[in-house]
Amino acid sequence: MKFNKTNRGPEPRQPVTCSVDETASLLGVSPRTVQRRIKDGKINSFTFGSRRLILRTELDRIFGGKGWRQGGVA
Repeated sequence: MKFNKTNRGPEPRQPVTCSVDETASLLGVSPRTVQRRIKDGKINSFTFGSRRLILRTELDRIFGGKGWRQGGVA
């Protein structure tokens, strides 16, 4: 178990996926732009029930793994 820097308890887990809206916020674009990039194959996604989700590993690929998670959408 990982502990946070102040040793007050376990570090909160990061979600494995992001919604279209969360992805748009991280990229600084509109949700419609994310939907278009999904449609044209530039962003990989999947549906779970009625939700369209993007894996955080896909965002790592888009951002080139440059530490975007620090301060990103939780």
